[in-house]
Amino acid sequence: MSDSDDDDFVHPGWKGNIKREVDEDLKLKNLDVIRDWAVKLSFVKISTCYGSGFFVRIPDTPYDIIFTAAHNLQYSNGVRTTKLQVHYTDPDIKAYDVPDQDVYVCEDYRGPNTPEADYGFIRIPRDTTKPRRGFGFSIPLAYESDFRGSMYLSGFQDETPEGYPILGTGKCRDCHEKLLQYDITTQPGLSGSGVWIAYKDELIAVAIQYALSCPCKPFQDD
Repeated sequence: MSDSDDDDFVHPGWKGNIKREVDEDLKLKNLDVIRDWAVKLSFVKISTCYGSGFFVRIPDTPYDIIFTAAHNLQYSNGVRTTKLQVHYTDPDIKAYDVPDQDVYVCEDYRGPNTPEADYGFIRIPRDTTKPRRGFGFSIPLAYESDFRGSMYLSGFQDETPEGYPILGTGKCRDCHEKLLQYDITTQPGLSGSGVWIAYKDELIAVAIQYALSCPCKPFQDD
């Protein structure tokens, strides 16, 4: 972690602890799949930092797609972070070094003052011999004015081992045009985590955690 106090180098989403919770309506579901869908990222901003990302099933592409927070990928002045790696569930599989050309950051991202643009994605060549992995997504859900029931967050802190994402749960507080607010207990270190719901027997991603204060980016603008 960086020793700098400059907000451009140390984001509030890179360290801390989170309460682990599992809601009653998920206790009977098999959540082992999330071990492969939530991933730990490492990158260098002054020194090595850690963040989170998550796979989303995007059809008709030769890549696997990981969504994450833009500040895991880029400084607010447009300079990219370096040595970006994706750490897989299996500790025997070497972390993947992501080429610069396989990283996308929202063009409107300008740091903490643009939370609605704090998102990006990473593409990874897909192993076509295996099923496509990741959370589902639903365009109609992007236009919901409220999410009833529970919302969940899965991600990693720097000390969280690969393959064992933290699971937090809470309720939706408010839906804005480009942001969601929810009362999931979050702590620094979880920026880029997937926020998801159980919907029609599927696990559907609805937002990207971007900061300790909870608002995040919904998919209708991705």
